Amino acid sequence: MRIPEFKYGQFAVLTVDPFDYMDAVISKGPEGLTDTSLRDEAKRAVEVIRSNGGVLVEALGVPPLIALWACPTGAADVRALVAGKALAKTKPVAGLKGPYVGLSYGNMLFQEDRRGIINILGPALKRCDELYRLAQKRGVALVVDDGIARLGAVGEFEAIGEGAFAWTGVARS
Repeated sequence: MRIPEFKYGQFAVLTVDPFDYMDAVISKGPEGLTDTSLRDEAKRAVEVIRSNGGVLVEALGVPPLIALWACPTGAADVRALVAGKALAKTKPVAGLKGPYVGLSYGNMLFQEDRRGIINILGPALKRCDELYRLAQKRGVALVVDDGIARLGAVGEFEAIGEGAFAWTGVARS
């Protein structure tokens, strides 16, 4: 068995939960998580990511989903921000809370095989997870790092922490 070698690169990393799982369990019960409308939310997120050039790392169809955009030019790929905004704009079905999107840019190690990218680790992934959790904690749809925020228009992002910016394009109640 051949173990794929690790490679190094710069990536935009996106983590998304199309809806709040705890909210779904409380409102629908544990058996409600198999509801087709919830599966459709995950499928829709996968379609948005793929249509904007993202590559899913764990295409199990179970959120949170993780996607990558390779950035060989030394700058974040604007398509990752387009996907993040599109995901953040869509309210989940049945009035559930969410979505929550974290988006970062930076260095990563990765492995790939014939199926695609199979393992990732590094500062960009860690930072993306922190931003995703901050989005959940603050009830904000999209939180990005400064490498991604630079891609947006002036006034499009509001600082909410050190190197963390919330997108102002979606109001939350």
